[in-house]
Amino acid sequence: MHAVARTRMIETLRRSLANFALDPGVPLAAQRDTPHGLLKWRITVRDDGRIECAGALPTLIEWQGAHPSEHLPPTPLALEELIFRGVPPQALDVLKLPEVLAVPLDPAQEAPLSAALNSPRGRVVLDAWHAEG
Repeated sequence: MHAVARTRMIETLRRSLANFALDPGVPLAAQRDTPHGLLKWRITVRDDGRIECAGALPTLIEWQGAHPSEHLPPTPLALEELIFRGVPPQALDVLKLPEVLAVPLDPAQEAPLSAALNSPRGRVVLDAWHAEG
């Protein structure tokens, strides 16, 4: 499990995260054809393939033009909680992620990232290690 944060300022956020010794990678351009037209985006990828903060620091993505969610059907799922463990609170402030909790990481006890969803079957908790619900 990993998070991707949508932004319109990929370069600015990348530089700001570097102030906290975090390297999300360099933006790479990508695109693909879909039945609804061409999707284009830039996404941060590190040369070594690593993801900072044990995988909890979100990858940055900047959509150029249409966003693919515009063509998705409605869903009965709703995000209730998103927890980033081990990401410095200042970095989360830079990313301006709403409704997130930044807590210390205890690698022996907890996954770096977890999400709670409200679903038709009740609360579902997903994390980098397993799913419950």
